[in-house]
Amino acid sequence: MANVTKRDDALHMLRVIQERSAAGMKPKQVSYNFEYSDRWEHARRNAVHDEQDLRPGSIVEELRLEGPAYAQAQRGALARIFAIQESWNSGLGPKTRVLSRTLAELRCKHGLGTGVTPALAATKTS
Repeated sequence: MANVTKRDDALHMLRVIQERSAAGMKPKQVSYNFEYSDRWEHARRNAVHDEQDLRPGSIVEELRLEGPAYAQAQRGALARIFAIQESWNSGLGPKTRVLSRTLAELRCKHGLGTGVTPALAATKTS
C-alpha cells in the first residue's frame, strides 16, 4: 500500500468533492446545528502539528480547488486591501492608541501576552 499522507488524503477528498459538485451533486443537508464544544476546540487547536501546514502556498493551493469561489474571494480580498490602503492615505486609518489597545487585546485573548494587559496598554497609550 502506498504511503499516503494526511495532506494527500485531504487533497484527494477536495478533488472528489469538486468533481461531484461540478457533476451537479448538491451538498448534503442535515437537520442539526453544529455546536462548538471543548472537544472541538481541542481538536481544532491540535489539527496543525507542523508549521508547513500553514504555509501561504499550501493554503492557496487548497483554495484554488474551489474554482470560481477562489477567484471571487481573491477579488474581494484585493478590494478590501485597496479600501484599507485608501482609508490610510486619506487619513482615516485608526489612530496609534486604538491600534495599540486592539493589539494588546488580541495578544491577551490568544495567549500571546507580552505581560501587557489590554487595560494597561490603554493607559500607556493615552
